[in-house]
Amino acid sequence: MGERRFSLWEFVFEFTVLCSLYRASTLTLWQKMKIAFWLLSLAAMVILLACIVYCWTNRSGHTAINPLLALAFFGPVFVMGIVGRMITRGQWLSARCAEVIGFVGMAFIPFVIKFGILNQYETWIAAGMPSRNPQADFLLAGFLVGGLGGVLVIAYLITPKAQQVAAPNS
Repeated sequence: MGERRFSLWEFVFEFTVLCSLYRASTLTLWQKMKIAFWLLSLAAMVILLACIVYCWTNRSGHTAINPLLALAFFGPVFVMGIVGRMITRGQWLSARCAEVIGFVGMAFIPFVIKFGILNQYETWIAAGMPSRNPQADFLLAGFLVGGLGGVLVIAYLITPKAQQVAAPNS
């Protein structure tokens, strides 16, 4: 039987989990919460980028998966980001990033549906099987740079600078 090989991402994930378990006993509750917000933001960012890549590579303009299902993930991320921002009084960049990425993820779904980039198969058939928007690549690139990049810069700029370095509760 062949040996199972680990990818680089699996190794990084395993290493991160082991390091966090090792340090878990020395972290305060606030530090653990801050790490959790960063991990949530990272997971949401990876899923959003995966959605963008899927829309970019799917040239048919339709999919069997209902795009609105992504709201079941990005909605709670947005809510958790808002709750984290209220708990920390807007002083943690990690909570702000979770809020912003959740919002951008929720905005991405209507964006791809409204501009005809990706529709659920049944909706696509009911609409008369239209072809994919010819400007889809340009729209996705604009969303990636303007939407995601711009909003993260805004999240960074509106978070108080003194609190980004060391929050009072950490």
